[in-house]
Amino acid sequence: MAENEAGTVSTALAMSLLLMEHPDELKKLQREGFIKPIGKDSWRLADLIRGFAKWSRDNVMLTDSATLARCWGVTTPRISQFVAQGWLKTTGRKAQYNWFDACQGYVRWLRDEDRRSQKSAADSRMRDAKAREIEVRTNQRLGRLVPLEVYEEMIDSLAGEVRSEFAGLAAACTRDLTLRRIIEREVNARLRRIAEHAMAQAIRLETVRGADDAVRADGAGPVGGGEPDLSGNGSGAGAA
Repeated sequence: MAENEAGTVSTALAMSLLLMEHPDELKKLQREGFIKPIGKDSWRLADLIRGFAKWSRDNVMLTDSATLARCWGVTTPRISQFVAQGWLKTTGRKAQYNWFDACQGYVRWLRDEDRRSQKSAADSRMRDAKAREIEVRTNQRLGRLVPLEVYEEMIDSLAGEVRSEFAGLAAACTRDLTLRRIIEREVNARLRRIAEHAMAQAIRLETVRGADDAVRADGAGPVGGGEPDLSGNGSGAGAA
């Protein structure tokens, strides 16, 4: 028989020598051109060994989609997406990849994904800022917000009106200079406490554009002692 000829082996012996468990594995090497039988159920041993060695050398760096998916923690369909997007290339055999080329492609994809994530975060912050700006402008048009300058002017005007009203309180109450001094001291003390409270609120809220200048402690200004005393008819009443 052919397998008894010198240098030839049968299919069963060839599979045993190559540690193959199924005939399809031997047929696969034959289909891919690595080995070729010399007859029915007969293989030249030297050709068999050379063909298997060449197949092993060519396939040592090859892998498949399932193996890549397990190594990278993704699904097999995701590997197919990488191929469709151009990040991975097959070796010409269906679902076969070169390990080195596949890893390079995956790293390129990771770097590109990181850049896109950073750009997306920046775009998101820009969109949020624009949305906030539109919201502020809308509220201004609807009369829900007023410019800071207008608000500060209103505060200054109100504070000035309050001080002006309290400045004439002592003179309106009595012509007794001693009693008038007492009333002025009490009024000044209350104005100062109001101003200090306003300053504390401004600091706590971290207002901008020098709001503290508008409400600093001596911004209210004393009535009476610090200025010429106010008499009943508005003329100076002398020092305390």
